[in-house]
Amino acid sequence: MLLADMGADVIKVEDPKQGDYIRWWPPRIGKNSGFHVVLNRNKRSLTLNLKTEEAKSIFRRLVADADVVLEAFARSHGQAGSGL
Repeated sequence: MLLADMGADVIKVEDPKQGDYIRWWPPRIGKNSGFHVVLNRNKRSLTLNLKTEEAKSIFRRLVADADVVLEAFARSHGQAGSGL
């Protein structure tokens, strides 16, 4: 959040099956979670199934020019050992 507030181009990669669970937390601002709106301001996001080679290729292209890559993929979601 702070990096995006300071002008960094932040791209959030989410699981296509469920996305960010905070999206569904109350209180709501229209159709969106107030928490999600605040915590993800100034960020871009996309969903990638990182179990596929196509998605891994897309991810690698995105991070090729990145200054920083932060990951929070849960091992239970099968990302460990994915070659990324």
